[in-house]
Amino acid sequence: MKQTFKFISLLLLLIIQQGGQAKVILVHGTYSTTKDWFLPEGGFCKKLLEKNPTKNEQVIYIKWDGAPNSLSRLEGSEKLAHIILKLHTQSTIKTGKETLSLIGHSHGGSVINLACNLLEFARSEITENTMQELCEELLILSLIEYDLASVARAISEKYKSSLNLLTKKLKLKKGFIKNHTDLINALVSQVVLHKPHQETVDTYKIKIKSIIESLQKQAVGKLAKDKKLVENVFLMATPINMVAYAPCPEIVKKTFLFYSRADIIQNALGLYKNRTYPKNQQLWNLQTLVAPSPSTQKKYHRPSHNDFFEPFFGAGMMSIPELVKNSKKHVSVVFFEDGSTPELF
Repeated sequence: MKQTFKFISLLLLLIIQQGGQAKVILVHGTYSTTKDWFLPEGGFCKKLLEKNPTKNEQVIYIKWDGAPNSLSRLEGSEKLAHIILKLHTQSTIKTGKETLSLIGHSHGGSVINLACNLLEFARSEITENTMQELCEELLILSLIEYDLASVARAISEKYKSSLNLLTKKLKLKKGFIKNHTDLINALVSQVVLHKPHQETVDTYKIKIKSIIESLQKQAVGKLAKDKKLVENVFLMATPINMVAYAPCPEIVKKTFLFYSRADIIQNALGLYKNRTYPKNQQLWNLQTLVAPSPSTQKKYHRPSHNDFFEPFFGAGMMSIPELVKNSKKHVSVVFFEDGSTPELF
């Protein structure tokens, strides 16, 4: 991890020295280290750069280990928090001349939310009660996710061919089959399942306190307490947990959640119960619809979990804040179509 962090730090320093600024940070989700959507060569990233209305957009991608546990996400959040802080202390973003946006898919959004909360903890006092609740929740999630992933992996390895055959036999919807196939492939992949059973609440307390101290040392009092560090956060199919991974309005100006009712992975078999966040003036829950293929008669279809990787999402993502700002009514639905500006309803 240290080598990766050093590489990203050098990349940031190079960008700063050349006079350009990284304005968008992309964060992948669980089991997605081999995906390319968030990489410069990926279709999502290419379209993001090509279609961004502000032009001259520069992108940094964050790579964490993608394992299904709280400690991995916490380590990814630590990395991201340091990078956000570096941009604000060593670039023109701190002067307000440029803005910073974050885009995360699935638990990449959890990494983003936790990173922003860590930054807020670093510049404000975190109460003992808040620390206790956060660490307890992180531990509980890790224990349950490990058990779920272990059982699902064992079943998938034994019955993979039968399950695939069953989905075809039953002629289940394409979105369901795609979700199902992606999940099985992830579960039988070589991602190491971290065993959290030796962890305690104190494990997380020690880790979080260490991160906060490190961020405070890096900031050395340069960040004003009321300053928003991030202009926009875009969360695609992110699991909802208001204790461990709540959005952070103290750090972020505007948060946009894109979700789909056809996404069977977002709630992780019921571990994460809600699809949307509680209402907030700085947050928009946007049910996402996309244009169907020409061969169907439907007006729209609901995307699967990994459909959010599609390039047309990258093309339209950065236009959403301005579209919301110009809308004269409350919006709760967004429609994406390849080659067109997103529509809000």
